[in-house]
Amino acid sequence: MSSSTLDRYMAAFETVKQAWAFDRLLEDLKAQNGNVALTNAQVRHLRALLAWADLRALDQLEEGDRLQHPKFIMAQILCGSPGAITTEVSRSITPCVKRLLRIGIDSKLKFAQIPALLQEKGYRHLPDPTVEAHSKQKQASNSTISFQSNSTISFQSNSTISPQSNTGSILPSTHRKLAFVSTFYGREQEQQKLNKFVHEQHSHLILVHGRGGMGKTWLVTKWLESVHADCHHLIWRRAWDRPPLTQLIWDIVQQLPGYSKSEMPDSADQQISWLIDALCTHKCLVILDDIHNFFHADVTAGPNQPTDVLTIDTTESKCYEILFEQLATNPDYQQSKSCVVAIGWYRPPILARVEDVRSPISTLELKGLNFDAAQHILAEYNLVEDEESWQQLVKKYRGSPYSLNLVGTHIRQIYDGDIASFLADETVFLGDTESLIHQQFQDISDSCKLVWLILSKEGGCTSASEMNYRINQQHQLGLSVSDMGRSLQILYERNLIEKEGDRFSPPPDVTKYALKRYQIYLPHLIKRLRLPGLG
Repeated sequence: MSSSTLDRYMAAFETVKQAWAFDRLLEDLKAQNGNVALTNAQVRHLRALLAWADLRALDQLEEGDRLQHPKFIMAQILCGSPGAITTEVSRSITPCVKRLLRIGIDSKLKFAQIPALLQEKGYRHLPDPTVEAHSKQKQASNSTISFQSNSTISFQSNSTISPQSNTGSILPSTHRKLAFVSTFYGREQEQQKLNKFVHEQHSHLILVHGRGGMGKTWLVTKWLESVHADCHHLIWRRAWDRPPLTQLIWDIVQQLPGYSKSEMPDSADQQISWLIDALCTHKCLVILDDIHNFFHADVTAGPNQPTDVLTIDTTESKCYEILFEQLATNPDYQQSKSCVVAIGWYRPPILARVEDVRSPISTLELKGLNFDAAQHILAEYNLVEDEESWQQLVKKYRGSPYSLNLVGTHIRQIYDGDIASFLADETVFLGDTESLIHQQFQDISDSCKLVWLILSKEGGCTSASEMNYRINQQHQLGLSVSDMGRSLQILYERNLIEKEGDRFSPPPDVTKYALKRYQIYLPHLIKRLRLPGLG
């Protein structure tokens, strides 16, 4: 993706309300939806979909690129998950559009077709909505922000907003658009902790970790709006594609002045030193998102298929361990004015091994939203107001913003907004969170998988020795108590099991996922664990 891609995307998003009869469209969709308005989240998804259509109409999408598909473009605009966006559009927007356009509810309608059909109905009234706005935006802003195919954002020091100004933000206006496209509730204490790490503790390595769907990326994005340090370079790298270390280092260094790829050393150790030197030379804030992908197993089996062999690129993973070890311990970097914020599911083991008083690592574990913040999310879905039911729902989904958004849509559509009726069915709705849980399931060892499945099936355990007895009695495996203890520790650290009193058990959504796959995975795991040296 070229360096001006994000500019084009955001310009198209901004001009949707001028290019389309957007307010009239929302009113008509409301009328077709039983006089229930689209939620704020649904409005943003619809707006991003129309922006994609304008970009395609102007040939501003790269030919042959898979990102021409609307869900990927929308994910870039909204900083979201393509899978979650597909779910939201298909379940909430598409049915309303079908009713508006008088298309049979059972008829197949791809959401990529929606903009053209709306245009035929007269909802689009400007032929070229993004050209003029994009031209003005390029002239008005001296800041440089680039979204490449590897999702790197670079903020250069020639921003029109002075770091010392009283605007409340060091970020240029084009970067602020990344935050306002999603409603944000709560997390005031977490933002204060991040500020303390930077301004009081002068941290050079910050880790933000927690289960998928807790809002880690949005927390950091929102926090960046209020950062007042005179940050010269802001670089954001999302590791969806698990890049080789060489690629990651170049993605960062190329955003800084005075570097060329021809100067890049050959060996991994020298490349890491080159990166550290660049961070020491320039004042940078580097965000590394999805760092669990730097270390995880390379698994290709689908969500309903067991994996025959867990293969790990040990060379690449070792390189990343060296990188994080250097970020935590390198004395030159510890004296620099740069900071790396790492976002992931869990704390990488390498950081636990190297951390001491001399190399403090600031850590923020993100749990679920409190009830006050969570109820604001549920309120967007026009659910029946029943505080007791709302509290039960928030507890059931552990305050996960991602899960609450998904289940809120589900309850509004299937249960007419009645949370009590949904709870009475004693079901756990997973939706797109199933893919997140699956990724985390594939990221652990066979012995952890086995413990996870049995805990879900049998309702938990109180100790490693109890778990060990159950497994060895039932399945004749020669696993030790220390094996069980280590597996429980890993699952607990990754928030895949909880401890209430003296009992370990998975949360409801994890339990449902495991029970759906118990019969598929269990025989395979037992067979593998009986082979010497595996698991």
